[in-house]
Amino acid sequence: MARLEPRPDGLGLVLAAAEVDVLTSLARGLRDRIATARARPEDDDTVLAPLLPAASRGDDTVDTELRGLLREDLLTGREARLDAFVTLLAGGTAEGLDVTLDRDVAMRTVEALNDLRLALAATLPRADLAAERAERSDGGDAARLLDALAWLQGGMIEFIDPG
Repeated sequence: MARLEPRPDGLGLVLAAAEVDVLTSLARGLRDRIATARARPEDDDTVLAPLLPAASRGDDTVDTELRGLLREDLLTGREARLDAFVTLLAGGTAEGLDVTLDRDVAMRTVEALNDLRLALAATLPRADLAAERAERSDGGDAARLLDALAWLQGGMIEFIDPG
C-alpha cells in the first residue's frame, strides 16, 4: 500500500511493486498518447482535452489561435513531466519503490499525477463513475485508482506547502 512519510531530508514515497507497475503503465501510456497528438495536431483526442483547456472563453477565434500557439509547449511540458515520473518510478526494485523526494521533485510528481488523473477521468463518463462508486461500497477500480492518485497528490501538496 502506498505510503508517504516525512523524512529529515524530504518526503518518503513508498510504493509496492504492483503500484509502481500501474503508475508506470499509466504514465507511459499518456506520454505515448501525447507524442501521437504532437505528431497529428489535427486529431481531436478526448483523453487529452482536459490537458489542453480553453485559452479564451467566449471568442472561438481567439481560443483557436491561442491554442495553436500554446499547444506544443503545453504538450512538451507534460511529456517531460511524465518522462521524469517514469524515470523516478524506474528507480524501484522487484519489491517496489522507496525514494525520498525534495520539494522540487515532489512538485513535478504532483503535476504528473494531476495529468494522469485528468486523462483517466476523461475516459470515464461522469455518470459511469458515479454509478461505479454507488454500486460498490468500496468503489470500482477506476474510482479507487482516481482516489489513490488524489490521495498521493494531496499528501505531496501538504509536504510542498504545509501552510
